Amino acid sequence: MDGMLVVAFGRQMSRPLARKIIAYAIKHPYLRNSILVPVGRSLHAISFRLRIKSIGLAVPSKTPTVTEQQAIEMASETLVEALIYLLTVLLIYAIYRSNPEKAKASDVEKYIKENEERIVKVEEKLKEQDELTMKIVKIIREKNLDEKNMLADKGHKGQLLSFIGDKMKTLIPGQDKTSR
Repeated sequence: MDGMLVVAFGRQMSRPLARKIIAYAIKHPYLRNSILVPVGRSLHAISFRLRIKSIGLAVPSKTPTVTEQQAIEMASETLVEALIYLLTVLLIYAIYRSNPEKAKASDVEKYIKENEERIVKVEEKLKEQDELTMKIVKIIREKNLDEKNMLADKGHKGQLLSFIGDKMKTLIPGQDKTSR
């Protein structure tokens, strides 16, 4: 809602600015003769052809000429509207760029995809760790290394993990208790 208010305010403030720019162009002979008059005459020719076509008549090869003052007025009105439109677009873009806390949809989708990939990797690691734990438990049972029968008792989880860690060090060559 605030953005719409700013855009409306910007449009209202851009009208006087655009009118001042056009007034300067009208007073300046080079801008008037090289930009406003040719643009105004071209706009008149285009609008004349469109009006003739819209009522179904054949388009004449020559369009009636307009006075310099009429061409300047037509061009200045069109340029004022174009400047207002351009300033509004720039204002909307500035508002859009100044609000980084409002995430863009593509950024949100990218974030979701990255997190989904991370979750898949974590699940794969957990699966690998579960498989490794099962192998370790199997080796411990096969070699009768579980004198206290801790693998069967679910209540001693912390002791079980330290027990498995200690037994892994004895099973893996080059690992011993002093190399921590």
